[in-house]
Amino acid sequence: HRSLDESSVRSLSIDTWTEDQIIRMQIGGNERAKIFFTNQPEYRKNMSIKEIYSSNFANTYANKLTRGYQRYIEAQKSNQEEISPTSAISDLSSPNEVLDDTNTNNTIYRPSKEKNEEFFARKGRENEQRSEDLPPSKGGKYTGFGSKPLKTEKDIQNEGMAQLQKKLSTGWNFLTSTVNSINENVIKPASTKVRDPQFSQNIEN
Repeated sequence: HRSLDESSVRSLSIDTWTEDQIIRMQIGGNERAKIFFTNQPEYRKNMSIKEIYSSNFANTYANKLTRGYQRYIEAQKSNQEEISPTSAISDLSSPNEVLDDTNTNNTIYRPSKEKNEEFFARKGRENEQRSEDLPPSKGGKYTGFGSKPLKTEKDIQNEGMAQLQKKLSTGWNFLTSTVNSINENVIKPASTKVRDPQFSQNIEN
């Protein structure tokens, strides 16, 4: 009950169950619901109660439950052989079939393969909207096979080292060029003047 909000707890505590609600519970039951839920592609083990009962597959199960309830009521009204609520619908928890949620009155069954294809197509669209700058484990885009892999921390470190070496090399080349320029334009001419006899006479005078 801790996962439910206050209004839900109050409703469960105060409201009385109607006859049709009791019949629906007998038709559905927790075990049947659990079997159906756990066989759906969208189901995850760590889902909260709120996530489960607001999901598409919970809505699908509710539609199937309504269909079973209507079958049971029609059988009672037509004075057919008495049937129990649990036998009103035999495929309620079947994982191989799911209802089309868009049509409750005219129930249409679709194979689970089609449902799975829709599920993966939706996941593909969601993946396209994710960032490529993050790894998939942190909510980033999954690139898949044949795509450009995301850079690892080691790759980033190697790139940083390469850039540093490039800068050091550039700086060293600049320093070497400057030293050579000073040697050619300052030191060598000065040495030549010092060795010149006239330079010595000029200093003495």
